[in-house]
Amino acid sequence: MKGKGIFVLVLLAAIVFSCKETLRPTLIITVQDSTGTVLENATIRTHPCFEPNGSCRPEDVNINFVKEAPSNSAGQAIFTYPYSAIIEVDAIWSGAPCDTLDTAAVWCLFHGRTVAQFETKKVDKGDVNEYSVRVVVIPEY
Repeated sequence: MKGKGIFVLVLLAAIVFSCKETLRPTLIITVQDSTGTVLENATIRTHPCFEPNGSCRPEDVNINFVKEAPSNSAGQAIFTYPYSAIIEVDAIWSGAPCDTLDTAAVWCLFHGRTVAQFETKKVDKGDVNEYSVRVVVIPEY
């Protein structure tokens, strides 16, 4: 009788733990200006390099974390990564004129930077493994 009880316990444990699946992390990046307006067509770049100028030794960069895409109409770009990490997120947008006294329109470059952290997780079937970050861009004069 003990043998059947152990078998049932093992079977039950296998069923419970098989309901979980490992999901790679998905990062949803939203770009907005200082007023909270989302910005379409911003260039969004992610990379695992924390050097001030964004450059580091090529042998230190995992190319699976280097991604680039324009933001969509909701101001977002969505990337999926192979495993847990902490990465740098940069956004550049040039869709608005600068405030100038000049009569000619001068277009400004807006830039923002943040850090994102995400992890691979075991989740129930049907669940998602999504993380969100916002990048606020400001004009560079």
